[in-house]
This record gives sequence, C-alpha cells and structure tokens, in this order.
Amino acid sequence: MILRCTSRWLFVSLLLGTVSCGGSVPTTTSEDSYRVNNRGVALLEQFDYEGAAEVFSEALIDDPSFGIARHNFAVALFYAQDFAGARREATAAAADLPDSLEPQYLLGLVARAENRVEDAVDAFSAVLNVDAEDVGANINMGQIYLEEQDYDSAIGLLRVAYAEEPFNVTAAYNLGLALVRSGEIEQGQPLLEEAQALRTTNYAVTYAPGYLNEGRYASAIVSTGAEPELVDADTSTATFSDVSVMTLPLQAELSETPFGRSFSVDELTGDGSRLLASGLGGGVVPIDFDADGDLDLFVATATVQELIRNDGGAGWNVVTSETGLEWMPTSGVPIGAVVADYNNDQMSDLFVLRYGSSSLYQNVGSQFVDVTDDAGFPPYPYLPGAAAFADVDHDGDVDLLVAGLADVDATRERPSGLGGVFPQDFEPAPLLLMRNNQDGTFTDITRTAELGESFGHAVSIIPTDYDNRRDVDLLVVNYDGPSRLYRNQRDFTFSDVSDQVGINSATGMFSTTAAADLNKDTFPDFVFAGATEALFVLSDGRGRFASVPAPEILQGATALRIFDYDNDGLVDLFVSRQDGSRLVRNLGQEWSDVTDVATVAMGGVDRVVTGHGLTVADIDADGDSDVVSLGPGEVTLAQNNGDPTNASVRVTLQGVVSNRSGVGAKVQLRAGSLRARFDTSAATPAAAPADIVFGLGKRIGADVTRVIWPSGVLQAEVPASPSTESGAPMYLQSPLTVQELDREPSSCPLLYTWNGTRFEFVTDFLGAGEMGYWRGPGDIPSPDPVEYIRIRGDQLIPRDGLLEVRVTNELEEAVFLDRFELFAWAHPAGLEVYPNEGMTEPAKPHRVYAVNNLRVPIRAVEDDGTDVTNRIERMDRVYPDAFALKAIRGYAEPHTLTLDLGRLEKPSVLLLTGWTSYAFSSDNVAAHQAGLSLRPPILEAKTRQGLWRSVVDVGIPVGRPQTIAIDLSEHLMPGEHEIRISTNMRVYWDRILVGDRAPMDQVAEDVLLPMVAMLDHRGFSAELRPNNTLPTVYDYTRVTTVSPWKTMAGEYTRLGDVHRLIAAQDDQFVIARDGDELALSFDATELSPIPDGWVRTYFLKADGFTKEMDINSASPDSVGPLPFHAMSNYPYGADEQYPDTPEHRRYRQNYNTRTITRTVPELRTARGLP
Repeated sequence: MILRCTSRWLFVSLLLGTVSCGGSVPTTTSEDSYRVNNRGVALLEQFDYEGAAEVFSEALIDDPSFGIARHNFAVALFYAQDFAGARREATAAAADLPDSLEPQYLLGLVARAENRVEDAVDAFSAVLNVDAEDVGANINMGQIYLEEQDYDSAIGLLRVAYAEEPFNVTAAYNLGLALVRSGEIEQGQPLLEEAQALRTTNYAVTYAPGYLNEGRYASAIVSTGAEPELVDADTSTATFSDVSVMTLPLQAELSETPFGRSFSVDELTGDGSRLLASGLGGGVVPIDFDADGDLDLFVATATVQELIRNDGGAGWNVVTSETGLEWMPTSGVPIGAVVADYNNDQMSDLFVLRYGSSSLYQNVGSQFVDVTDDAGFPPYPYLPGAAAFADVDHDGDVDLLVAGLADVDATRERPSGLGGVFPQDFEPAPLLLMRNNQDGTFTDITRTAELGESFGHAVSIIPTDYDNRRDVDLLVVNYDGPSRLYRNQRDFTFSDVSDQVGINSATGMFSTTAAADLNKDTFPDFVFAGATEALFVLSDGRGRFASVPAPEILQGATALRIFDYDNDGLVDLFVSRQDGSRLVRNLGQEWSDVTDVATVAMGGVDRVVTGHGLTVADIDADGDSDVVSLGPGEVTLAQNNGDPTNASVRVTLQGVVSNRSGVGAKVQLRAGSLRARFDTSAATPAAAPADIVFGLGKRIGADVTRVIWPSGVLQAEVPASPSTESGAPMYLQSPLTVQELDREPSSCPLLYTWNGTRFEFVTDFLGAGEMGYWRGPGDIPSPDPVEYIRIRGDQLIPRDGLLEVRVTNELEEAVFLDRFELFAWAHPAGLEVYPNEGMTEPAKPHRVYAVNNLRVPIRAVEDDGTDVTNRIERMDRVYPDAFALKAIRGYAEPHTLTLDLGRLEKPSVLLLTGWTSYAFSSDNVAAHQAGLSLRPPILEAKTRQGLWRSVVDVGIPVGRPQTIAIDLSEHLMPGEHEIRISTNMRVYWDRILVGDRAPMDQVAEDVLLPMVAMLDHRGFSAELRPNNTLPTVYDYTRVTTVSPWKTMAGEYTRLGDVHRLIAAQDDQFVIARDGDELALSFDATELSPIPDGWVRTYFLKADGFTKEMDINSASPDSVGPLPFHAMSNYPYGADEQYPDTPEHRRYRQNYNTRTITRTVPELRTARGLP
C-alpha cells in the first residue's frame, strides 16, 4: 500500500528543491557522475570557480542529461563572472529540473547582475510562488522595488524576510531604508540602528555577493539518494523472522498499558502505584558487556532483570548470576535501561531506570557492581518516563538525564481526593541532570543548569544537536504537550527555545518518538506518534521546525523506531501498535506499507507496551538491522534476513578524547549519489538504533565516512588507496571501526621560512594571543597579541634579494593578523640572541638577551632520581618525560625537573627550549569538575639550608618549539646553583642550556617592514612525526586541499594583496581561515653590512589574535565579534565594541568579503580532489 503525500509533505526541503509529490524524469546517470559532481561542489566551497566549472563540464560530457551538474555548472560560471554562460546553463537546468527552485533563483541573480530588472522579478516571483517565505527571494525583489522607488511593494517583501530572519542584517537594513524613504521614519530608523548593531554580533547574517552568501537557493545541488530517479521502488526481498531469545515469568499486569486509563486515588495507594509503573512494560537494551564484538541483551521487568549473552551461532545464554546482576532492589520497578561507558574504562556500563530506586552498575570486566550510592545519586521520588546518557558539557564523559512522567505521590495526596486519566491528569514531574565528575561521582546540577522549573509528563528525552552548533541540546517530549526543546547555552545552562524554533507546533497526545535525518538536509528531524496523532517534526535546515502529518498508519503507536531495514539508503519506519506491528518503507517521496511482505513471520513485536521495550541493532552482525522486543513473558528477536542485492557499512566508534562510547557523535556517509547521517545516542526509550548501519542500496561501497566527535574533532575515513593498480576505485568496507584521533585541533598559525633550498617549518606562534580560552569558572585569561619568534640565520636565506616568510593557518581556528616586523640582529658567531618569550600572566615585558659560553647543566634529574642530562643536551625530540599523565588531556601529576647548573661566576641566562601538550577549554571543564587546575611551570631554587623556594614564573612554551630565556642573575642568591622546574602540565623540555649574559652593545639591529603581503588559499601541509614522536612538524612541499577541519562561519579577508592591513597595528586584520596562507617578503638589500665572522639571527614580531573552535571556548562557531587591542578581554562586554570609524567600516566592507556560512562543510567524495 502506497501512502501518498499531502499538501505539505515530508521531503519539501530536500536540497534538490522538490516541493511537490511529482517526480523528475528518471535518468541513467551513473554513480561515477555523481562523484564527479561532488568533486565540483567541493571546489566551489573552496571558491575555485574556474576549477569547479571544469569539473561540472566534465560531468556533463559524460552525461548531458545530468540536471544537477548543469545547474552547478551555471553556479560556477556565475561566480566566475561569466554571466552569459550562467544564463545559458541555468535556463537549461530549469528545463531539466522543473521541480527545483535553484535554477530559477540563479536566473534571478544573473538577471540582476546584467541589470535585466523585469527578468529578475519574473525569476524571483517564480521562486516565491512556491516558497513564499524564502528570505533570499524576498530580499532580492525587495531591493529591486526599493531601487525602483516602489516602497510599498519593497516593504511588503522585506517584512517577510525580516520576520523569517530577524538576525538578517540585509533584511533589517533594507526594510528600515524602505520605511524611511516612504516617510515612515519612526518605524524605519530603529531598524537601521538594529542593522548596525547586528553587524557587531557573532550571529548576524548578511546577504552579499559571494558563493553561499546569497540565499539558500543560490548554492549548488547535491544528491541525497532520495531523488525519484535514484530510488529503487521495486519491492525489497528483505524479510524478518522471529527468534525467541528468552521466556520470562508471565506478568499479567503488563497486559494493559496505563496510558489513557483513569485511576482513582485508591488505586494509587499501597501497591497500586507499583502496578501502574509495571504496566509500562519494562525495558530491553543491547549491551556488549564482555567486549567480544557481539551485542548481548539486558532485560528488566517488574519481577526480574536478566543479562543474556549472545554466543553467535551457539545461541543465547543467561549469565545474570555470573555477572552480579541477579539482585534487584525490591523498592524499584524497572522502566527501562541505558548503556554507556560512564567511567571511560572501555567497558559498557548500565543504568537501570526504576520507579522507586534506579541503579548504576559499573562493568568491572566479568562482573557488574552496583555503584549507585558511591556515585551520589539523589533520591528521585517520581515516576520516571525517560533517561539518557549525554555529554552535555563536552568534557569527555557522559552525564545522566532523567525526565519525569508523573508525580504519583502528589497526585495521590491531592486535597480533592481525585485521581484522573494517566498521565495527563496526574501532577507533572521534573527533570534531573546529573553531571559526571570523572571521579566516579555525579553532581545534581539541575537548578544551576536552569532546568529546575522543567516539569511535565515526559515519554522521551532526546539529546540532540538541533541547530548543528556542535553541542548537545535536549528535546523532552511530553505525552500531552507541549514538548520542550532546551538549547545548550555553552555556559553550563540551558534555555527553552521551543516557541522560537517551532517545536511547540507539535501538539497532541504522544506516547512514542524517534529521531533521524528524514529529509536529508543534515539536520535532525523527529517523529511523534500516539493514540490518535502522528507527526513529522522537520527541520528547515536553519534551526527551526515545522510539523506535518505523518502517514496515518503511525497513529495508535506504542513504540516507534527509524532504521533502514532493507539497506537501500533510505530510513524506514517500524511501528508497534495495539493491533499489531507495521513496517513502512521509505520510497523517497512517499511511504509504502510493506508489513505483509516483510514481516509475515513476525509476531512478538505486536505486544510491546512502550518504547522502552523496543530496540533496533544488528544483533547477528550480518550487516542489517534486527528488531528486539520485550513483551509479556518473552524477549523476541525479529531477525532481518536482509536483501542480498543491497550493500551496507556497519560503523563502530571508539572514543579517545570524547567519551569512550562515542555517545553524541554525528556520523555521515557519502557513497556516490547517496548522503546519509546517523547520530549516536544512549537513551530509554531509544531515540535511534543502538548501532550504526548505513544501507548503500546497489552502490558498491562508501567513498567516505565522516565523524564529528563530541570533542569537536572532525574525522574523515577514506579508503587507504583511492584506486587499485588497474585504476578501479576502492571503497570503505564493512565492518568499519573508527577510533577517534587524539589530535589537538588548534595550535596557532604556522611559520615557514625560505632556507635557501625550501620553505622550512620553524614553529607555530601567537599561542598567547588565543581568545576565549576557558581556564575555569569566570577565568578567561586576557590574550597577549605580540610575540617575537626567533629564526636562526640558516633558516632564513635571501632569495632574489628577498627574505621570504610564509604564515599558514592549517588548523581549526580563525587567525587575526594585524602587523609584522622583522628584526635582524647581527652578532659575532660565538654569541646568541634570544627574546624573553614564554606565556605568563601578566605578559612579560619584551627584552632581548645576548648570551655566550653556552653549556649544558652539570646534571638533570627527574623525580625518581633518574639522570636525564643526556635528554636535554641537544634538540633531538628526546625529552625528560617520566612523569605520570592524568586521564584529562594536558594534565599530568605534579612533577619536577632538577638542574645542577654548577658554579655561576658571571650573570647567567637559562635557556629552556621545549613545547607543551595543551589542555583545551573542554579539558579544563573536565578538570574543574574533578577538582584539578593547571599549575604553569615555576622555577624554584635550593637554598644553602637545603630548602626550596619559589623564584619566578617560567612561562609556558607556546611554540613548537619555543625557547624561554630567564635572567638568573635577577633571581638567584649568591651561591645558589641548584634549581628545579615544577608543574603539573605536560611540558616537554628538549634542550636546556645556561650561558653568560653578554652586553647588548655587541649586537646590531635592523628592522624591516614587509614590502609584499599576499593572502591565498593554499591548503594543508603534510603532518610528520619524526621518530614517531611529538610534536607534529609539517612538510611544506606536500600539500592537500582536502580540509580535515571545521571552519568558523563568518567573513574572512578576501584573497590577494593585503599589504595595507599588516603595515600598522590598527585593528584592521587579515582574517585567515583554515587552509589560508599569508606570503610575506622583506627587502634583504635594506640590511646593514656585517663584519667578517658575524652572523644574523632574526626575530619576527607578530601582532595578532587567534580563536579556536573548542565548544567550551568563547564564541567558537563564528569569526565575530572581531577583537581589538583596547578590549579588556574576550569576549568583551556590551560597554565595549570593535572600532566603528569610517576607516574601519571601509576596511570591513572592502576586505572582509569572503563569507563562510557552513561551520561543517558539506560531505563530498574525497577521491579525485587536487
């Protein structure tokens, strides 16, 4: 049975632009052609319009009927300023894609560019006839009418745009301008002022010329796999058959659901409330408790809890007593169960949600231990409806949430003596949020997280990232509505945004929910279903939702799951109802009831009482998803026999920096024309399958799988080799295990210098200029924007009369570069010159040291007495590193390195060369919760009495490497020669020298300013680890354009000549994104001659700021707000602002025109990129 769409239907927001049920004309476009299209779109997103046009042209040579490639060809030509070619190709694309709005919108842009006003109006009108609320079309037509002085028409259109996007600068400004010019000054002037204020925020949207900056329909089209020509509508051969896993003691009380039933007060006294709770059915959850790769099952009902081991072909075996789970609290009635590795020991732990007393069981290998009391869980005297593990503060461990279904005690004790219908007439129950402290304990932070007033009748809690901001938001679905969506404010609080984003439009009586990317726009969508209602709650791709009717067959659901049962690449719906289970297949633009075909041998799922008793996972590890149900007296496995004509990729995650279960990761896959996304979660009722199985349909394999980890790490997995020796492409194979890369996502810009033969990696720099670094509550250090980077004379050799320097941004950050100067120090060959670098707070005043008679300390000793003098003698990447590491990145046990300097007869300078393995903001969050804090290196001296005294803050080596110079004559008492460096940071000293301080009159100084400064988008150098040791170094000669990083949204400096921007410290920055390179050239002919026997050492003085994307850092998603030197800190308060002079406004308008709108770039096929 085909379930047709209604007036507003599920897939209206497909990127294909389909807005009706009608399909496009089927084509025979090959998967290879789609891969070529993906490659072209990737080049578009790198702003290589000519290169993209060549690739799309190649795709059209192979397949002239390939409509989306033709549209994308038109987009590339338009942004390459070939308007005639863009008009030609967009016209053809509009004919090829009659249901798509993108070609019409592009024709409007082309017509505006060519000043063909009537044609532009016609094109944008065609868009608005279908999508009347599109912001881009309303703005464009509003601007046209504004230019034509038709103010009434302009105002009407611009009001629509402003209502849709109140944060849109272009909409606010043009609406205000139209009102003012029409005489409505009192209405218009505030809008003009609001537009100006919006420009300084980090969330404003501005429409301006540039790819991805002119509206949602101005971008390229990518296939999703749901387009009519890509969907295989033939009936799948995948079927299910029942396998009884275990027979349980029959529980008569489970035969009737309490939902919708009326209870008197008498029925809630004594055992009545327990009977009500037992009517919820208990729960079942997959768990690989013995880490053997097989998913076992844990089952909890009102009378028993059992652990059932999956022995593969040998069947199922109950191991409850052997694993310590045979005893369950008599005071509790199980509702459901959740699995995650809460203590990060790589073993799956178990939380059993009960009415009365829940339990946390720690998996210690072969046994489970009840650690509820030790964990510090408070009593929860309410009937719970749902629970979930989620890393809400992104500190690398899972926290615990419980949502209440009803307050039975308060209902029973009403003065009226009346009970009511369950649960809507019962008193509501609160949320509980327990923060994981990483020491085995949890802390109730419900009130401090501003969730203390959240009461309801919750049937589901879904940790999700509804707006793709990389944090964990919370959707709480209430039985009788309204459901609530709590936005993560990233300050350890949540804000109810249900009204703003449209979640409250989903009204009705809902007993079950599920989450998935239904419309394939890479944003999460939801399904709500209940006795008489069923809704799709669909994201619009901009952080808002619309509710549309779901197929009526979902009405009456008691449990619901979304998964791809036939591995065709489209997620399907499995629903359990009182009158039987239903399987509904996704056909891209319609749904088909395939129950009679696919579930003919099923029976057990019909008896599921609530969503706690239904779970989906690939239990038999054969590449397709099975269904497990808990009913009265039996646990049943509906085994999926699969469709042998469809392939799949099963993905397993292993967190390293993130929580070890990978809970909260977003997993994306691209296989030719197919795009898919699954989010991992741990909840009861389950919001998604317990594991990840991507169906591929008839496609041979996956091109790339990408994981966005809860830590923020963006990690792509591609085939080890793009092709075989014969040239045939290679694909990712199933099963695929993805272990999180323990890589530091940022460490500041990199410096390369021309050494006479090549550009040599010197170090990274501006580490002290990082903004928004979270060190502790209310503790964000002020950035120090100035650093002097020491460059040896052999590292910087003139070429054609120029000293050439390359500054690259190759990591996950935005870099703000304001000024560069090159100091050339001439000195005798036996003398060295060093700046006094090393990050301290407050920053050290700049000084220069001339040092001679350099020597290694007599002895260097670690805490255990080991002599490590040979480890500090030379730069060889061999460090004193015997100190113990904490589990939290960047933290170590307190440790010292003791140095005997020998007799110091002259004023001496200590030279410490090393690097730091940093703790990032999220690491500091975890450390704070565990009672830890960083203690930067300090220098201590041993007195004549044998006591240690603190001498001076050493500073943190923020380069890789960086040398810290300390004038010992200012800090040591006469006769003191034994010192030690003490810290709990992961600081690694590679070389330590001591020398005699020489007078500065032995050196001569020249200062050069850049004569050339060019900004280009270069890509990413190859990362190397010599001798398999850290820190990472970079090979400039090996470069790729494939980015492994996310990118802050916002306005970056346009490419080309930027010499004016770096000539003075004026807060007019070169703003560089990841992959950018700033090429600097200094005139070597301006250097003074030097005497024979003298050499040069250079200091590059850099002035700038950096900002990285750690989710707990300040403003990590956007370039703005822009920094400035006079700010008191970052982020700065409302009483401060970036300079708003005419000069600074011109700078922003003329230079910062390269706009990035997507924090996470579209997932493309990686193969074949240049």
